[in-house]
Amino acid sequence: MVDDTIVVRRARPKDAARLLEIGDRVNGETDFLARAPGEPGMTLREEKRFIGAMIREETSAFFVALYDGVIVGSLSFSGSRLLKFRHSGEFGMSVLHEYWGKGVGSRLLQTMIRWCRDVGIRKINLQVVEGNDRAIGLYKKFGFQPEGCMRDGIKIGGKYHNLLYMGLVLPDVG
Repeated sequence: MVDDTIVVRRARPKDAARLLEIGDRVNGETDFLARAPGEPGMTLREEKRFIGAMIREETSAFFVALYDGVIVGSLSFSGSRLLKFRHSGEFGMSVLHEYWGKGVGSRLLQTMIRWCRDVGIRKINLQVVEGNDRAIGLYKKFGFQPEGCMRDGIKIGGKYHNLLYMGLVLPDVG
């Protein structure tokens, strides 16, 4: 069940500082994201530009999840500009640990899937670390299916781990 105190909306450039703060925290809370704890990310200026670019792109979107009015998670979907690939894209999502299990990830996924349908995206892709059973279970709940594996695709704590590719095909709507 998704909590009514969770609101998802498009990210705005004024969210950049909070998103950078959350990104730093989340990278220290889980090993399953791309950046290692303490690894530099974007500057404030770069984050604002990135959000602005995501707003302007027809096939890309950046969503934030607010819990009781405070941003606690985000999801960015990057689609292609190329005509042969405009029907598809890939997303990444992160949620602060203290909000896991409260429906934040589900609400972000619901919003992204609805947006994809509205803009004509038919294929949604993701990569997830093999063994991240919590995330894999959430994706499967929304209909994502395993599609492949990149052996030793990510190095965590000195050990190599496989990256699983998962995808969701949305039905054509006309």
